[in-house]
Amino acid sequence: VYKRQAQGLMIEVRHVEDKDNYDESFLELVVPSGASIAAEGVSADITISGSRGESVSAQSVSGDMSVEAESGRLELSSVSGDIDFEGSSSRSSVESVSGDVDLDGVSGEVTISTVSGDVELAAGAVSEGSLDTVSGTLDLEMSVEDGGKVTVECMNGDVRLRLPESQTGSFSAQSFSGDINTVLGDVKQEKYGPGSHFKHVTGDSGTVIRVESFSGDIHIGHK
Repeated sequence: VYKRQAQGLMIEVRHVEDKDNYDESFLELVVPSGASIAAEGVSADITISGSRGESVSAQSVSGDMSVEAESGRLELSSVSGDIDFEGSSSRSSVESVSGDVDLDGVSGEVTISTVSGDVELAAGAVSEGSLDTVSGTLDLEMSVEDGGKVTVECMNGDVRLRLPESQTGSFSAQSFSGDINTVLGDVKQEKYGPGSHFKHVTGDSGTVIRVESFSGDIHIGHK
């Protein structure tokens, strides 16, 4: 089914109702590289490549997602499935309930949230970042712009953050049940009970970087 709408063209694949058995559907579309794309899938994988439009949006209830694009705005979400992105975007929001997330090339504003899944991020210069997972490992590489702010939170899992040697700002890290390893300064153990914390300030860029893990180790190093 396809319909012309004010904002573009909508294409929908439907299965015949009350049909117990049906063949697998495969839909391939070729659109102008400058077109904005919005895709949704249920029990289906989504692959987007070569997009150079203003925005790319994709949602999947059960299926993996692979996106290669250069877009100003990126929005990806999956209930059950892995998300893989390569390209560039200056404003990115990625959510996964159950699945791994792998992003390469994003910068600017970056938001990543997972409930159960590992995150691998290779980013450029980030101005504002919010990166969190309930259960999973966060493996992050980036630089943070002057005046930027990045918050990393992990409930149950390890955090590895790699920054340029020239990175300045206010750094803080805390683990309630885990170790902190960093090349930036000394780590202090909590006076009462388990856990450790770390604070360090270098330069006057106004950059703020905060890392927190409830149950897991934190490593902050150079890339």
